[in-house]
Amino acid sequence: MANYYKDVIDYLYFENDINYADIVCKIAASHPKIVMDAVKGLNQSGWKCEILSYRESGHKLSAIKLWREKTGLGLKETKEAVEEYWATN
Repeated sequence: MANYYKDVIDYLYFENDINYADIVCKIAASHPKIVMDAVKGLNQSGWKCEILSYRESGHKLSAIKLWREKTGLGLKETKEAVEEYWATN
């Protein structure tokens, strides 16, 4: 993967009036993959990241318990949600 940190630093330090939305747009224009990777990383942070780690370690019941705790869904709906989340991530 290419190193885009220099581009980001250049945008942050050489803008007179920092508008972060404009910065993200400029980065996305020249490096769309880095923006998509960042968004994907944000979506997988927190408890959903933990759900994925349970998949890797084979702890399906722990994943279901956590999902239920966070969403308040019933057992059947939670099991289906975890399975769908695992299948798509």
